[in-house]
Parts: sequence; structure tokens; C-alpha cells
Amino acid sequence: MISHFLYRENVKLLVNVGCCYNLLSQGISWFLSLKSDGFPMSHCFRKRGIQLDQDLRQLAVQATSRWTTDSLESTTRKHFYRALLQVLFDRHGLDPVVGRMPPGVYRKGFGSYVRKVVERLQLPSELIDEAELLSDYNDQRVLAALCMRAMCSAVIETLILLDRWLVIQENLKEGYVGLHRIFDAETSPRCWAIVAAR
Repeated sequence: MISHFLYRENVKLLVNVGCCYNLLSQGISWFLSLKSDGFPMSHCFRKRGIQLDQDLRQLAVQATSRWTTDSLESTTRKHFYRALLQVLFDRHGLDPVVGRMPPGVYRKGFGSYVRKVVERLQLPSELIDEAELLSDYNDQRVLAALCMRAMCSAVIETLILLDRWLVIQENLKEGYVGLHRIFDAETSPRCWAIVAAR
């Protein structure tokens, strides 16, 4: 969308509300082809070698303004179970891709979660037996790490927005470019819009 505004003189107005930062492409391929608005777009960020890997782009979509006690507990449990599962994988020299699991599997305990993963991915059944030994781990450390990680999400989103603002500023010969808060963060976590006009 930004590329079209910049390189098509007949497009006079741009209102861009960010979304799905985790789906952005990495690198400068957009410069060679107008098919992608990846990251980074701006010359300023490219010349400094600023990059955001997939994990950081995924982090930018965290909606901490919508966290509740229940959702935080659920999120903590998911990350805690996945971290414990990784301990089991490491012990057995496994490195499978687990993917998204049904929400209900997290409510039935760690053993049930491991059983579901083992069945789904056809992994060794010893993992189920060992799951009971690990279920006493403390999830408070995961909660602390999860909260610290989430606090960085606004910083990453700001970098993406700044990059987009900069690329328009660098390429718009005459006109206006601004960043406007158009929603309350509780209404929509993507509450900023880049507005540009020529």
C-alpha cells in the first residue's frame, strides 16, 4: 500500500493502519519489486542494517492492552508447557515442529498436553512418562519472562511504524506525512495510523 502511494502519482491520500507485522517479509526485496512492503522499507533503516527476525515481528503483534488475568494465565500456561516440552525434546534429541494446539488441551494439565503432542506427531511414548516428573516446575519464571518480553512489543511496533513513516518522508517530495492515534488501545491494539497526502 505504501509503495503504491509513493510510486503512483495518481494516488493522493494514504491512511495506513498496521496489522499482522509477523507476516512482513524481511529484507529489501520491495525496492526491486513493488509487490512487497516488507521491513525495512526506509533508506535510513537499510543503511544502518536494522533487521527484525520472525520472532521480533511476531512479538510486535502482542496486544498487551487486552491482557486480563484469565488470558495471562492461559498464555503463561501455553508458554510454560511449551518450554517444559522443549526440555523433554532436548533430553531425547528431538526437534519437531509442534505448531498450534487446540485451546482445550492446555486446561487438562501438562501430562495431557504431552500425550496430545506425542499422538499428533507420533513421538516416543516415553515423553508421556517423563512429563509427570517435570510438572512440578514453577511457572512464575515463565510469567516474569513473558511479561518482560511483552513489554518490548510496543518498542518493536514503534520501530516498524517509524520505518514506514521514514520511507514516506524520504520519498514524498511535497505533501504531508504524520502519525496519528486513531483508536484507544483497548478498542484496537493497532491504534496508530500513518496518514500521508500529496
